Amino acid sequence: IPLVSNVTGTWLRPEEATAPEYWVRHLCQAVRFADGVLELAHDADTVLLVVGPGQSLGGFARQSGLTRQVILPSVRYRYDRQSDEAFLLGTLGKLWLTGASIEWSAPEPATPS
Repeated sequence: IPLVSNVTGTWLRPEEATAPEYWVRHLCQAVRFADGVLELAHDADTVLLVVGPGQSLGGFARQSGLTRQVILPSVRYRYDRQSDEAFLLGTLGKLWLTGASIEWSAPEPATPS
């Protein structure tokens, strides 16, 4: 899966992904989020799946230049009343509607703890 690096603001090269020095830089240097978003903005068909808590990164992506692209959060807004599982499955369905290839046998229902 192609990734945009927050270290360089451009596409992550395979040799960077496996280099410990790269990940040290990733921890210690400033995040180049806006540069990465601008890299993604070149393609109007880009779908950005925000993986992580909250929905701020999607808003930052819009402010940084993703104006025509689909941006989908993977975690519900904390005041949203639906379950996490329902929200995530809804996002999965929205990804499918954009044309993403989904391995439907992979998602499994949550088991009560």
